[in-house]
Amino acid sequence: PEKSETAEAGYIDGFRVTIKASDGTKTEKFYTLRGADHEIGIKVKALIGRDTDPDTATFDLTVCEFIRNGATGKLFGPESESRKSSLEAAMNETLTIMGATDGVITISLGWQSDDDLDLHVLTPEGHEIYYSNKVAGGGELDVDMQVEDDNLVANPAEHIVFKDPQEKGVYKVFVVDYTDRTEGYDTPFLVVVKVGDKQKSFTLTASSYSTSVVSFRYGEGDESGGEFETD
Repeated sequence: PEKSETAEAGYIDGFRVTIKASDGTKTEKFYTLRGADHEIGIKVKALIGRDTDPDTATFDLTVCEFIRNGATGKLFGPESESRKSSLEAAMNETLTIMGATDGVITISLGWQSDDDLDLHVLTPEGHEIYYSNKVAGGGELDVDMQVEDDNLVANPAEHIVFKDPQEKGVYKVFVVDYTDRTEGYDTPFLVVVKVGDKQKSFTLTASSYSTSVVSFRYGEGDESGGEFETD
């Protein structure tokens, strides 16, 4: 990055990786250049507190460069954007361009690969909203992208909105990796769910054909939405 200590040095000695968990736990890892281009595995339980459920934890990851300095030990460059924040900004920009609107229930999906990820919502009465059944139960899939090989974009998104939900009960959200154009690579994705005045984000990876994201209740004594529940 321009004007940073590392840029002025003309070289870097390694990277600092910072992982912030949803329970407030912060972990820092330092890697030399020999670690670049290699996968690094860290157990989820090592990144969260004892009382945190690993199945519901979410993480933001940032990276910055460093150079070694005799006086201070290390000099750091600026932090990268977290995967979550960069995905969310790109997703929101795409949805704005595509004319997506909010409703009583709004579910958005964003990712950054050539894969065709499909957003699915199963309504309380068993109707499934997705690319092949775009309208049901007061909801509509109004943005569907990355379908055709000759119309791929850098920041695709999908969007399902319920302006007038007609069914009360449990809604289930999941993502299907319908066309895997990046074979051998898992695709990170972000899902943002808004139910009334409540909102929650989920950063996951499409490592299998279908990925369950979250279940939530609507209209059963609390019109603003009930608790979010991960499967």
